[in-house]
Amino acid sequence: MAAVIAGAAFGDPLSVTVTFDGAGGAGVQDSNGDYVTPYEVTIDNGSGPVMQLVTCYDNNNDVYPGEPSWQAYEYSIQDITTGGLGMFHGYTATINGQTSDATIGPYNSNIGYEAIGWLSAQLYSDPAHEIALQYAIWDVFGTTQALTGDELSAYNTYEGELQAAADSGFTGFDFSTTKYLESYNPPSNPTSQATPQPFVFAINPNNNNQFGTPEPGTLVMIGSGMLCLLCSFGFKRFAKRG
Repeated sequence: MAAVIAGAAFGDPLSVTVTFDGAGGAGVQDSNGDYVTPYEVTIDNGSGPVMQLVTCYDNNNDVYPGEPSWQAYEYSIQDITTGGLGMFHGYTATINGQTSDATIGPYNSNIGYEAIGWLSAQLYSDPAHEIALQYAIWDVFGTTQALTGDELSAYNTYEGELQAAADSGFTGFDFSTTKYLESYNPPSNPTSQATPQPFVFAINPNNNNQFGTPEPGTLVMIGSGMLCLLCSFGFKRFAKRG
């Protein structure tokens, strides 16, 4: 882990190649008729490709298996909060309906990245919570379709827990293992981009990360911090909205 953190330290984000492998599990359909299922990507920092389960945090783009790999930076939270890096750095974020940026509300301009990192480490117990957690992540920097029933209930729970965590400054949460993958060429307007999706993931405390081949069982156990949801069997999110 020490080597990973050093490689992605402030001022020197790690350069990697990212390849989208596809779904990491069986499709789960939400109440809007869209399919959601975990992402798998391959990350290669030059030492060899390693599969990683990740969470996406931009709901404007699509990604497909077999598309060309892209170059990305792997940011740490220090790169973003101290170094001012990241395509959404300083961008308005929404937590439980409360908009915040550098001048609005009790939060700082990096609250979105912190919120996404915190959410990506939360657990889910069933498909409704799986869907709700991804919607909570997507909603930080944008808006999604409305949820109903158990999905909405689970979403509200995550949002309430997120607001409480943010109000406490995410006390007790260790961001040192949280990593963010973003394209070399982020758009000037992150809400209408046409670049590869950004991802967040957490390095396993047992030192299973992209610098070594993780055991499949370990990857499964890491939890929902390793998930990203897609919204069709063709891996195009919200395809029914055109």
